[in-house]
Amino acid sequence: APAAPASEAGTFQQLTWSAGQEIYPRLSPDGNTFVFVAQNGDQLDIHRQRVGGQKPDNLTEDSPDDDTQPAISPDGERIAFRSDRSGGGLFVMGATGESVRRVTEFGYNPAWSPDGERLVFATESVELSPATRGAGSALWEVDVASGETRRLMADGEDAVQPSFSPDGERIAFWRIGGGGGQRDIWTVAAEGGEPVPLTADPPLDWGPVWAPDGKLYFLSDRGGSMNVWRVAVDTGSGEMQGAPEPVTRGVAAGTAHLSLSAAGTRMVFTAGLSRSNILRTRVDVPRARVLAESESITSANHELWSPEPSPDGKWVAYARMGRPEEILVAPSDGSGVARAVVSDGFKNRGPRWSPDGRRLAFYSDRGGVYALWSVQVDGSRLEQLTAPSTESIGFPIWSPDGRRIAYVEFMARRSVLAELAADGTLPAGEPLPPYEGPPGHWFEAYDWTPDGRFLVGGIRDDGYRPIAVALYDLAARTHRVLATGELQYPVSSADGKHALATGGDGLVYVVDVATGGVRPLLRVGWKGWTGLATINVSRDGEWLYHPRFEREFDVWMMEFGEGL
Repeated sequence: APAAPASEAGTFQQLTWSAGQEIYPRLSPDGNTFVFVAQNGDQLDIHRQRVGGQKPDNLTEDSPDDDTQPAISPDGERIAFRSDRSGGGLFVMGATGESVRRVTEFGYNPAWSPDGERLVFATESVELSPATRGAGSALWEVDVASGETRRLMADGEDAVQPSFSPDGERIAFWRIGGGGGQRDIWTVAAEGGEPVPLTADPPLDWGPVWAPDGKLYFLSDRGGSMNVWRVAVDTGSGEMQGAPEPVTRGVAAGTAHLSLSAAGTRMVFTAGLSRSNILRTRVDVPRARVLAESESITSANHELWSPEPSPDGKWVAYARMGRPEEILVAPSDGSGVARAVVSDGFKNRGPRWSPDGRRLAFYSDRGGVYALWSVQVDGSRLEQLTAPSTESIGFPIWSPDGRRIAYVEFMARRSVLAELAADGTLPAGEPLPPYEGPPGHWFEAYDWTPDGRFLVGGIRDDGYRPIAVALYDLAARTHRVLATGELQYPVSSADGKHALATGGDGLVYVVDVATGGVRPLLRVGWKGWTGLATINVSRDGEWLYHPRFEREFDVWMMEFGEGL
């Protein structure tokens, strides 16, 4: 279990102890009870527990769908929450789970206004992985009584995890800026308008929540690991007053999901460990069968993702999240030590081998904005492939003949195909035609079929949520949906007749290209996982390379000392 955080400002108490993860804690206004989310069989449910108690009450046990992201009203009488029931949206129920009613048909991470009349929310969900979400979430407000909704900021503004100031004048949130690499806290007037940056520096800042005294608490790795920080804010201008100061200190316990009591004397949060290692599993893809027990390639306490086997099958490249974000290479059979190919303090992600096995393409924010880079496997000849741009670019994938690279423009929500120049650089490419489906849906390329005729990818909506697995026909310039559902990051099988994708339930699925049939193959994570759920298949089709995730999160409470 992780060690308790440290602080000079107060004392800590662990409130939940169950195996697995208890997340999204929210304190009641009087600070004596709290709600949180935990797994109940195959579903996520909202639980209520007394501070110091050991027996939680399941408030949403009667719903077969996931219920999550609770928020307790200022009077303590109602709970707003996100639910997948009846097509999904925001709901409100009584404090003990009664009288559930829908408020909106969309939205995530709701937060109450101080008068209890409105909810502010975002169109993209945030759980425990702020470093991997896609930008483009909109900020909305809903009148709880009437259900009337209103968008608070202009198109193109990103915003997630909003929180009302105690005077109701301002809303804090965090967003992705700087071309996709930087996560900072911003604020906007409650009636909407132009957002104002609060933090604007390299550390990852997220999860803001206001305290009754007007200080803004947030999560940041500015001290080297994820901890709680706070800063005074002028709610009129949205500007910072003074420098941020640490509230907790610790290297073993990551933190998330802050909530304070109405008096500001108690704060609950999620603390724990999250890690993933790279494994390989021998599989029979056409029959959707696992042929042997998984073999570990790495053994680390980090979050490792984006495995990519080399063309000759001897090596696997992958990325490490956190600090630093590295590109590494290790023997594919787990027999040797991993070696960092790129490790320089920047965010380096998504390695892909060139067909000749000599280079790795990846995306990095080393230029201030995510762009495509390449490097020799020995770490030499680090070169930028794409020209400087304000667009955030990622997910490079080489064509089988090595002449083209497809990639994704994250902010523009489109995939692009470019032809490599003789000098190895990548001139401006041609965007693929828009997806022919519903407005706001777009195609995210993630792999090629071995014959080079199709791009394999996913259909996403503007909120970056996965909608379907699809093929793009390069000759016909059309898309074909293979299977709908919460499937993402699809890759092609060795024969091109199947696609493999990860599901929101923690399973890898095999999709038949001809029929669209979907069959489960292997469990590699937990229900509700996102972000790092990337997989790949060896060129001979025998091995599935994948992360295996482990999480242990509990609810902790910090009680502040006198005068704080």
